Formats: sequence, C-alpha cells, structure tokens
Amino acid sequence: MGAGGVGVVVGGKIKKSLIVEISKLKRKYFVMEEHEVINYLNTTIRNLIIDDIIDVVKFQSSRRKGRNEGFFDVPRQVFCIVDFLGYLLIPPRANKGHDTSYRAIKFIETCFPERYKNIATLVYQQWRHDTVHTLLPKKYIVKKGNVEIVLNWLSSRSFSKESLDIHMMPMYQKENRNIITIVSNVNQLAEDLLISFDVFIKKIEHDFDLKKECIRRFNELIDFHVPKPECKDIIIKIWQNPRGILDGKRVSEIFEDE
Repeated sequence: MGAGGVGVVVGGKIKKSLIVEISKLKRKYFVMEEHEVINYLNTTIRNLIIDDIIDVVKFQSSRRKGRNEGFFDVPRQVFCIVDFLGYLLIPPRANKGHDTSYRAIKFIETCFPERYKNIATLVYQQWRHDTVHTLLPKKYIVKKGNVEIVLNWLSSRSFSKESLDIHMMPMYQKENRNIITIVSNVNQLAEDLLISFDVFIKKIEHDFDLKKECIRRFNELIDFHVPKPECKDIIIKIWQNPRGILDGKRVSEIFEDE
C-alpha cells in the first residue's frame, strides 16, 4: 500500500483490512523503542535547544544595539519546546483532550527555576499564546475595587547582571505603584529552558513508570493523526494529482547538509 493510500485511509473511511496495514507501517517506520526515544531527547532535542535557541539569541545579543531581533522569536521557540516537553511529562486532565496549555504550564511549574512557579500561567499566556497568535505579548489591566492595576511587559537581551537578575521578576514602576512590569530576558529564558530540560531528563531517568508513560506519549505524537475536514480534502486532492515522484533512495542525497 503506497503512501497516498495511507493518506486516503487516514483522511477518509477506515476499512478493517487496511487498519492492519497501517499498524504494520506505523510499527515499521514510526514507533520508537525506549532507547531510541531517550537518545532522541538527549541528542536531537538538547542540540535543538542549544543550536536553534541559545546560540541564536547569543548571536543576536552580540550584534549592534538597535536591531529589533530576538525579543519575540526566542520566546516563541522556547515555549514550543515547553509544549512538547509538557506533553511528554504531564498527564492530561480527565475529559480535556490533549490539554496542551495545562500540561505546558505544569511543566513550567515543575521543571523551570523557582522564579517562574507563581507566574507560570501568566508567563505562558503572554510569551506563548500572545506571541504566537498576535506577534506581541499583550498588556493587561485589572480592577481591584477602585484601583486599576496595569501589567506591562519588557523584553531584554542584555547580558548585564542586573538584567539577568530581574528576569521574570515582577517590578512596580517608580512613578506609579499600580503599574507592574515583568521583565523577560531572552538570554536567561533560553538558559532556563535548558535547565528545565535537564530536570525533565532526571525525572524520567529515576522513575520507571514515568519513563514508560513518556515513551508512550512520544510515540503517540509521531503516530498517524486524523486531519481536520478541510485538510482531509486537500490530502485527497494532492494524492489524486501529485506533482512528482520522491525517490526514497535519493532523499538522503538531496537533503543532506552541504
């Protein structure tokens, strides 16, 4: 059964005789054993955090002042990894589906340094949801009695000790006690992600049942998924009218690093 057949089966009605074929394909190509998953986490994911986030923000921070870069793309990258690790580590609540936001927030509370613990939900809202969906973190206003409390944000990529020390620390404005700012230092945020990753690895290394669940959830992520109806129709159309042939033997040659 060709790859196009899999697309139609997953996107459309699944016949019993074809479920076996999908199961075989999944077992052969997509299910990873325990040692493979652990190795993938310790190499690929760790290197991704270092190469794609930490090294990138260091490069951006070393460039001349005034360049508007790194302030929002780094948090987006960081919290995508948090979503992934939270999915692996934290079980969903009952009847909540994948419960991705809850699991990511619990991961922050569980694995990130202490300074994140009491503001994890707010940090995730501003620096994950807001930057992904509306580019910029949102500013918030809350009323408590007759008082209006304003929550502002500030993003820094400075290596100064002061900037690193106040990272994720709520600070009130000198001129107005009711204006609170949470400073995000993207260099410290990236380093804290790596710290949280090491905490995550230690947790699963020392808990057999947790490791087993982590492996199961990892394979769940890379399993076949049923697409939304609008995507299903597209998959069927491109299966019916592909633009070319991809030779599996040539893939490594075509896509290898120069």
